[in-house]
Amino acid sequence: MPKIIYLSIYFLTTQIIPAIGTSWNNFDPTYLFVQKIIFILLAILFFKKELIGSLRIVKLRRAVYTVLITFGLMLFTYIIIATMLNTEVVFARYDWKILFFVESIFLGPFVEEIAYRYCFINSDHRYLKIVTASISSVLFAFNHAAAANYNLIFLLPFLVLGIILSIFYIVEKNIWYSILAHSFFNFMIVITPLLISN
Repeated sequence: MPKIIYLSIYFLTTQIIPAIGTSWNNFDPTYLFVQKIIFILLAILFFKKELIGSLRIVKLRRAVYTVLITFGLMLFTYIIIATMLNTEVVFARYDWKILFFVESIFLGPFVEEIAYRYCFINSDHRYLKIVTASISSVLFAFNHAAAANYNLIFLLPFLVLGIILSIFYIVEKNIWYSILAHSFFNFMIVITPLLISN
């Protein structure tokens, strides 16, 4: 029941209310930061025991493999899309505020993995896991529509990332592997333009 409550609050405040129109500025870094802090507090309130227990059994070698495989597959995905579109991979320029950095690399991946993987993929039945992982990956991709300039082709990498993270969550049965892979991927996306521009 706590997973359903968490998911309901998450989708209500991040998708449904903004879709029907509010004065909330969903792209304001302070708003995003506060929103993510609230969801982290809710996750701690609802899932503290499970999260601490699963963190204790994370294996470093498996975590590194998860991160490297995710990054490699995502790089491959971006290269394929750039080749299909006959263009080059372009990295967005980010406004370097500390709140954006912390939200993108630490808070966002934690909250999104709790919502889209830990709470959403919540069945012991094989086929139901596949269905919920698929729906979760599609919702995850559409949650990043603004980052893809609302272009369906540019949503494909987010769909692929959602699928990869779902597979790792299902295979490892531990949310921390997908949180770490998601965090590292976001770190590379945020840091690459800075490295390229210097």
